[in-house]
Amino acid sequence: MAFDIKKTLVSLFMGANAVSIAVMCLVAYSGFLPPMDFPLLSNLQFVFPLMLLINLGFVLFWAIFRLRNIWLPIVGFLLVIIPLRAYCPINGKPQSTEGTMKVISYNICGFHFQGEEHQTAILDFLKKESADIVCLQEMTQSVAQQQEIRQSLRAEYPYSEFVKISSKGECVGVFSKLPIDGYEIIPYQSAGNLSVAYRLSAPEGTIYLINNHLESVGLSMKDKGDFEYLVSGDADRTYAKTETKLLIQKIMTASAIRGKQARAVAKFIHDHQGERIICCGDFNDPPLSYTRQTIGRELNDCYIAAGNGPGWSFSAHKMLFRIDNILCSDHWETARCEIDNSQKNSDHYPIISWLLPTREEKNAK
Repeated sequence: MAFDIKKTLVSLFMGANAVSIAVMCLVAYSGFLPPMDFPLLSNLQFVFPLMLLINLGFVLFWAIFRLRNIWLPIVGFLLVIIPLRAYCPINGKPQSTEGTMKVISYNICGFHFQGEEHQTAILDFLKKESADIVCLQEMTQSVAQQQEIRQSLRAEYPYSEFVKISSKGECVGVFSKLPIDGYEIIPYQSAGNLSVAYRLSAPEGTIYLINNHLESVGLSMKDKGDFEYLVSGDADRTYAKTETKLLIQKIMTASAIRGKQARAVAKFIHDHQGERIICCGDFNDPPLSYTRQTIGRELNDCYIAAGNGPGWSFSAHKMLFRIDNILCSDHWETARCEIDNSQKNSDHYPIISWLLPTREEKNAK
């Protein structure tokens, strides 16, 4: 009798583990579904960390109670190894940065995350880093302030360009040690967000630098406060259910818009196949999203190639996501890539990548 009960319990737990693995796989690969057609399913990737924890729980459970069944959750992890590496890459010790091109992408929250003094701190950071290329999102709209910033950074970055699509839209900026020969706005529908492709003049040839600030989720300060309240666990069930539905609806609406924007950026990249391309910015979508995967289809993700850990670039209001990216064409390999979470002057952290020309690129010079 006891044996039958034990056998039944083992079967039940194996079944539960198998179901959790199936759900984990669905969640892990949900980003391949266009959010325009599958608004809910394509956003299941947000619960990927939870599914990883559940499968890890089964690893511990089988390790304690029935070691020979531990193969099941291990197989589960193997089935999602590619999304797992995208979400939390492990690359060990970074390479030397000697001879590399340093690129920074940073959403600076208009230089006023918690006060105007943050402008000075951000500019000091950019001077100290002395990168070759800096892409900024949520730049200031003020022409006078832009001129002040240009003057402050001119010694380190002699070339700069600010672009916006309307008086009320977002502004993105580039500071560079390489001459900027021109730019074009990648056409897509948006009330204020934009993607700009700059042409930089480098010794080895033209570099197409794409600076993106894709559609924001559009959460108000109240929405963000509500999210913090929800994750604190203090909200009652009715309130939590209502607010969760509202948040999910906003996420689905924005992701569908970003999906179309991502296709436009991906088309520009495809149309410039064979060219030197660096694509960076605030995608407003995490690593497993349709947005990141669509834009990165013909490029290499620098953080996946050389970063370590989940690399959250946005951590305000208890929201932990890597939504800022640097990607590059095959002309470079990534020697190093990191999120600098010591910078507290915006609701985003800067992502920094050091790009090393490939052997073929060096030989072509």
